[in-house]
This record gives sequence, C-alpha cells and structure tokens, in this order.
Amino acid sequence: MKEKQKIAIFDIDGTIFRKNLQFELINELSWMNIFPRKVRDQIVTLYTNWLEHKGTYEQYRAGLVELYEKYIRGCKLCDVQRASKMVVEFHQDRTYIFAEDVIKKLRSENYHLIAISGSPVEIVKEYNKSHLKFDAVFGSVY
Repeated sequence: MKEKQKIAIFDIDGTIFRKNLQFELINELSWMNIFPRKVRDQIVTLYTNWLEHKGTYEQYRAGLVELYEKYIRGCKLCDVQRASKMVVEFHQDRTYIFAEDVIKKLRSENYHLIAISGSPVEIVKEYNKSHLKFDAVFGSVY
C-alpha cells in the first residue's frame, strides 16, 4: 500500500513573515510613484491605529485591501512584479525563527508544504520563489 503524502499549510503574513506582504507591496508601489504618495501615509495610519489599539486588525486588513483595490486599477502587471521583487529582496529574512524551524523540520520529513496569504498573488509567488520554496502557494487575485 502506497504511503500517503503528509501536508503542512502555513499562512504567510504574521505567521512566517513578521509583517504583512501587502503592506510592504503597497508601500513600494507608492515609493515607485505607481500608487499616489499619499497612500503611504494611509497605510501607516492604518498600521499605527491597529498597533495602538485605536483600530482592530480587521480594520487594518480591510483598509489595505480597499487601498490596493482602489489603486491597482490601470497598473501594469510588470510594475507590480518589479515592486514585489524589490520588497522580497529587502524583507525576505524578516521571518519568525519558530516558523522557520518548523518548516525546516517538516521539509526534512518530506511534507508537501503549502502557503496561503490574503496578500496579492504576485508578491506571494515572488516570496515563494526567492525565499520559501514551498511546493505550492496561494494569494489573492485582484
């Protein structure tokens, strides 16, 4: 009888990655002048409100989604991919040590590793290609 493959599924944002890929992508798109500069202030306000208990995590997350949906229209895929690459190159090592240790252990035990994220699929795929090297990843499609 053939042995069944074990799988492990991880969320990326806040579980492996110590922040939020979507936040960093929006920030980079703003620095690149693909999104308006004012968007940086808006994401910082959302993040600060959550950190200082003036808002909930759900408000923070929903605010990121709303800003991305609003400003991604009309953007070129190549610009989003370029911004994703820049973010991952800069932030890829900002991970939780515990998560990295668990991933390493599961990889050594031949688990099929899958990552999921509410962040845009472009940055999720880039993070996987450059850092995670999981068997499959899934992100949000806008």
